Amino acid sequence: MKLLKELCGIHSPSGDEKEISKFIIDYIKKNTSNWKKKPVLYYGDGFQDCIVLCFGNPKTAIFAHMDSIGFTVKYKNEIIKIGGPVTNKNIVLVGYDSKGSIEGRLIKKNKKLYIDFKRQIDRGTNLTFKPNFRETKNYVQYRYLDNRLGVWNALKVSETL
Repeated sequence: MKLLKELCGIHSPSGDEKEISKFIIDYIKKNTSNWKKKPVLYYGDGFQDCIVLCFGNPKTAIFAHMDSIGFTVKYKNEIIKIGGPVTNKNIVLVGYDSKGSIEGRLIKKNKKLYIDFKRQIDRGTNLTFKPNFRETKNYVQYRYLDNRLGVWNALKVSETL
């Protein structure tokens, strides 16, 4: 679960997946020596932030979503949804802009969404939910776990292909 927890902690809102893409590529390069078969790795120019691992002449493909739903900052810390995130008030959002790290609560005013933060955030800044990975003996919980679990599953399957 250590790898899954690391994946869940990476900021990668839709349209800005470079951080998780870099993490996955580094992970593959560091770990393929322990895999049953070393894949050919395709990424970079022409692939945007996508990654393809090819194991011989494949008959099967595994696709995994790397991004997270979240929000983009407009003027005066108003935010708009990326995807379909839940918008309960007091949800903690995180991100970073040219002035540094951001952590603030989602608030609703006059049917609009805002982030409560001490300064104006750069327009176009992407925000995601603050990581809150919880693991017990029988369960793993994380907001919108499906995308990160898909990446984790793909990497784990790749070890034995």
